[in-house]
Amino acid sequence: MIYTDGSCYRNMVGASAVPYNNGFEIDSLKFQLSTAGRHTVFEGELIGILLGVHLVTKHHIPQAKVNLSIDNQATIRAMQNNARQPAQYLIDKIHRTTEELQRHLKNEQLQDRPYRLRNDMNEINSEPISFTWVAGHMESIGKERADILAKEVAEFKSSPKNELPPFLQSQLPISISAIKQAINSRIKESIKEWWKRSPRFKKLRQIDQSLPSDKFLEITSSLNCRQASLLTQLRTGHIPINKHLHRIQKSDTLYCLQYTCIQATKDIRHLIFTCPRYTQERYQLIQRIGKKNFSNPKLFANKTIIPHMLNYLNKIG
Repeated sequence: MIYTDGSCYRNMVGASAVPYNNGFEIDSLKFQLSTAGRHTVFEGELIGILLGVHLVTKHHIPQAKVNLSIDNQATIRAMQNNARQPAQYLIDKIHRTTEELQRHLKNEQLQDRPYRLRNDMNEINSEPISFTWVAGHMESIGKERADILAKEVAEFKSSPKNELPPFLQSQLPISISAIKQAINSRIKESIKEWWKRSPRFKKLRQIDQSLPSDKFLEITSSLNCRQASLLTQLRTGHIPINKHLHRIQKSDTLYCLQYTCIQATKDIRHLIFTCPRYTQERYQLIQRIGKKNFSNPKLFANKTIIPHMLNYLNKIG
């Protein structure tokens, strides 16, 4: 049993492989790729498999079956995929080395035991190397050990160079996927910094603390164009009620014209939360959404509550 793993720890990517025989650890190999800006965890997972195959050749036991246990399903699927994909050169290397090792193990079995019963021949015809997925939540000593080594090598150094496969004794090519991820990460960070400096940050943060994000696209995906436009106006305050209309010189007053609202500014808060004219409609809204959800963050940023709030605005005209 050979347990492999790839990990990113403190912005460094590492890989490891640990072979077990009869439940006992017999060796280990670890390899530090480089920073997360140059390599991906996916590459670390693939290199962990290459380390495992190398350990099979180093500690070969005649007649033994070999199983490589991997805790990443995407890695196993990638090795079964014939289409070109990121880190293809590593996948090709795994195919070549495992096929070569499979042939060697089968030939060895035939040479060691030339006269076999039918059951023995069936055993020879079966593949001597297999790959299995080990779930991350399963309590496996080998998996935990491989995970510890992968994090350890990400922080410190690889195994001695002469113990590594020749393929890993020279510098690996930089991953285009890792470069793209690093660029996208820097762009997102710069957008967040720009947003914090925006004069609108403080106001909109009270409505949606996830900004800047894709959350607004998600909550408006089920709304029609008019509803999405109205929601945007409510969140930004640019909506045709007296406070905004007065600011852009389209209204003579910024106050609510209801006789019960003396000197009350007609803004969004007044319209939704306090204006006495809409008490009945407001009560129906609270009954539908619950009193605890009657607040700005819920009314303007909760996908399930927004339709009720828009229905309220439709009722009050």
